[in-house]
Amino acid sequence: MLTGQIGIRMHSTGVIGRIIEWCTDSQTHHVVVHVGAGRCVSAEWPKARIRKTSDYPALVWSQFDLTEVQAERIALAALTMCGRPYNVPVLFVHLAAKLGIPTPRWVRDWLRDRPAVDCSQLSDIALSAGGIDLFSMDPALVTPADFQHVFQARGWLDKQAINA
Repeated sequence: MLTGQIGIRMHSTGVIGRIIEWCTDSQTHHVVVHVGAGRCVSAEWPKARIRKTSDYPALVWSQFDLTEVQAERIALAALTMCGRPYNVPVLFVHLAAKLGIPTPRWVRDWLRDRPAVDCSQLSDIALSAGGIDLFSMDPALVTPADFQHVFQARGWLDKQAINA
């Protein structure tokens, strides 16, 4: 069952995706949440929306051992974020981090308190709704790279996918 699982998209061919991969020192630029029936929720410009999973070729899916209740809670949390605007300012935060500039607390608070979300933040919030807390940092600062590291640590991502 894929409902409630997280999909990561690697090796961007687009400019924004490549910038995200560069800023986060990873090969991953996008994260989605599977919500059932071959659909996922994706936070992208201009807003979070439902898409067909087939819109994203070569997604690598998480393999969380979810109960049915957890999967439903994760999917519902992701679906409730549909329509939220994309969190463009977080891209500048990631760029600043790449350049060694720490994120001030007031910026983290501002990012967290806004209705806007980015793909990693949406996925992290959805997982938390299902009782899965992967990261100790503020969800607004979670990146696709953080999900890639979890996938690698849990053996869900082989070296061939990373080096493709």
